[in-house]
Amino acid sequence: MPSGNSKLALISIGRELTFTNAQSYIDKARKLADAGHTKYVVDFSGTQYVDSSGYGFLLYLHKLAKRNDAKLQLINVPNHILRTFEVIRFSEGLNFEAKHSAEEELSAQPAKAPLYLKTIKVPQDPSKMAQVRNQVRDILDQFGLEESRVFDLVLALGEALGNAFDHGCALCGQTKIFVTLSAYDDRYVIEVSDNGKGLEITDGFLPEPSETRGRGIRMMYVLVDSVEISKKPHGEGTVVKLVKLSQ
Repeated sequence: MPSGNSKLALISIGRELTFTNAQSYIDKARKLADAGHTKYVVDFSGTQYVDSSGYGFLLYLHKLAKRNDAKLQLINVPNHILRTFEVIRFSEGLNFEAKHSAEEELSAQPAKAPLYLKTIKVPQDPSKMAQVRNQVRDILDQFGLEESRVFDLVLALGEALGNAFDHGCALCGQTKIFVTLSAYDDRYVIEVSDNGKGLEITDGFLPEPSETRGRGIRMMYVLVDSVEISKKPHGEGTVVKLVKLSQ
């Protein structure tokens, strides 16, 4: 909410900034700009998670401030969100390049059966996504995977889950999303499947983002070693496969 200073506006971010509430923050920013505020302070106290739509809002606010010759300041940003800024090159305007892993070890499927395999049925409420992310994080921590790699995998998982809710099941009578985690000697694989219309990305084609949306898939490519997005072989829906090497 705006502060007492008519030229300064304080925007307090809640526990999460995701596709479920990013538009409301964009609407608030527009109203603040129309009211003539010349400085925006974004407070991340207590914020635990930001997805690509959230970064889209920040990018929108950055452009809005620049357009109106206003100042923008981010305060109380947690270390894990600062790391995400670095990983996705937020300071460079979220301009991603698709990263297609050419590592020889990713050219074929693992020869052995997974050391660990678990499928999680995702609750139909998008507000429960944090529970699924935390469950996967706890499982990965048990394997002693490097903290930064766990962080990248869980953040990529969050993007895949967000897309499944936001796009994959928008027209479904009932949301059905599953997360399957497989652990191998040399890699960790997460698959997110939904029962939506189905999306296939081939030959490295990435949809062009809008001003505030459409960066989630690009984030996935940056965060993990391999991304496959394909339609289900049977029935309707999309499967997003994320692969992160152990080392």
